[in-house]
Amino acid sequence: RAAAAAVREAGAEGGVAQELLLSARFVFCTCCVAGSRLVRALGQVAWLVVDEAAQASEPEALIPFGLLPERAVVCGDPRQLSPLARTPPLARTMMDRLMIGLGQPHALLDTQYRMHPAISAFPAAHFYGGRLKDDPSTLSRSEAPLRLRPLASPRPPPL
Repeated sequence: RAAAAAVREAGAEGGVAQELLLSARFVFCTCCVAGSRLVRALGQVAWLVVDEAAQASEPEALIPFGLLPERAVVCGDPRQLSPLARTPPLARTMMDRLMIGLGQPHALLDTQYRMHPAISAFPAAHFYGGRLKDDPSTLSRSEAPLRLRPLASPRPPPL
């Protein structure tokens, strides 16, 4: 009840958003939106999942923890995209601190389901040390060459 009143107060000008939040069992949002007045008004959450945490800077990934989750899961692939920030204090990710700095338990999901094996061979060898496997379903993908059309005609049309 207190959370509902807080959400109504925080979202006084945005009735639709507040009603959706109040009726939701799950809320999906970016790390930054999790720090908004409207979302913070929900109060403590039972679960927090921070997806793509290997791409978020550490300060950004900490924002949703302001919701004081009872349990949290941080997931992402540190071998893929890194944070856009390159300055040392912002270039470190929460995943880096947890996995490497603090030695927290973590798991590699070692089977990929999206790419044809001809495409996945390079990242599997160069980024995952050969530990990334292809699911058999990826073999059914076509090996037909990709046919690209020019976006513009090489010659301008006659006047």
